[in-house]
Amino acid sequence: MLPLRVCLILLVVFAAYVCAQTCFDLAYDCPGKLGLCYNQMYKKLMTKMCNASCAYCKPTP
Repeated sequence: MLPLRVCLILLVVFAAYVCAQTCFDLAYDCPGKLGLCYNQMYKKLMTKMCNASCAYCKPTP
């Protein structure tokens, strides 16, 4: 049986993988911040928080 720590790490990795494969916004105010989508200072944050609104991904039907 795997130790609890290993199980938790695997769960986090799996959750990150699933989130990376889906296209949605984590923040509620993304439509109001579209001007930041291509600002180099905010691109990393916007990719994480406003993935769908910034059109960094394609939503699955």
